[in-house]
Amino acid sequence: MEIRFLDTSRGTIEENIRLQLKASHHMDWAVAFGTTTGFDLFRDEFHGFFAAGGASRSVFDLTEGVTDPTLIEELLTYPGESKCRVYVGKGCDFGLFHHKLYYFESESQSTVIIGSANFTGSAMQTNLESCVLLSDNLSSPVLKEIKEYFEP
Repeated sequence: MEIRFLDTSRGTIEENIRLQLKASHHMDWAVAFGTTTGFDLFRDEFHGFFAAGGASRSVFDLTEGVTDPTLIEELLTYPGESKCRVYVGKGCDFGLFHHKLYYFESESQSTVIIGSANFTGSAMQTNLESCVLLSDNLSSPVLKEIKEYFEP
């Protein structure tokens, strides 16, 4: 298994999300907050990802009012297979939806980026954020378990 430390001060979070979008055919991601500024950073890569038949499933928190509904609308209307779910936690027994989890899958490999970075422009380029990248073949037990987290 490949394990790497990523951070915004070196630009490696943004760089590795960009690389994974180019190399993958499937992306599952759960982040507390997403904005169009985050999407704009990767617009070309998402265009190529979906044009090549890529599929995306995303989950965003709407409770705190930070996630931009325009991002969700854009993802749902983008040409290609894109599904979005939302978490609204007010009045429930659960705590905050606070994930920052990006799962990518290619023909032979799974890669996960997990850490502090939401899907916003500031998280990718301005804030001090850190993540860990885990990459292994498709049969890796821990990466399979992360993928199963997204199954309905």
